[in-house]
Amino acid sequence: MNTMTIFEKMEEISSEYDLVNSEKYNYYAEWLQQEANRADFLHTQIHFRYAVENFGSVIAGVLSKMPTLTEERMSIAENVAEEHGHNNFSKTHKKTFITFLESMNENNVSLNLNKSLPAMKFNESVRNFILTHSYYEGAAMVGIIEHLYINMSALIAKTVNQRNWDEFCQQSHYDVHAELDAEHARELFEVSESMWNTGNIEIQKQIVDAAELGALYFVSLYNDILEEI
Repeated sequence: MNTMTIFEKMEEISSEYDLVNSEKYNYYAEWLQQEANRADFLHTQIHFRYAVENFGSVIAGVLSKMPTLTEERMSIAENVAEEHGHNNFSKTHKKTFITFLESMNENNVSLNLNKSLPAMKFNESVRNFILTHSYYEGAAMVGIIEHLYINMSALIAKTVNQRNWDEFCQQSHYDVHAELDAEHARELFEVSESMWNTGNIEIQKQIVDAAELGALYFVSLYNDILEEI
């Protein structure tokens, strides 16, 4: 039996796969800080757009597999509603991300791609896992992705603001996610907490494996996006 709490274990996994601070998985962060120009950064973010737009359905997939109406289920339902702007399109994460892209787009390039293979690979991988595994494994996977997004969001917001890359408007997407995703991640881990606390070694292993696989999917998304440019 793992004697750590689920939150302690998820913090450990997040530290290992940290997109900004780990030596093994910080390639996008290093590129952003050392080599990136605005045009290339925008190109990577256009690819990332398609992962952002799909993420509400990913969280909804976790919600759909939760067996009973609980406080945890209600918090995930609120997360889904927040992704969709509480039925206000201007506040959806899709719209705030498009606004961010528009603010970066000094050369008026197209913000649409016929295909974004890195995002398609990521979206399908996460979706298929959620559909074929338990709700508590899906929650761990999605929770770790939300948790890993915190440091990356903070770094992108800081870099964009320091370099004045969003001169046409003040972006809010990454500033918001640098704070919001800490809450969302914890809520998702709480979904898995009761199963973790059974002390069943196999269940705990399933939760850890799901989180580590989700972390790997997410860091691979950034690597794949970089390869596209």
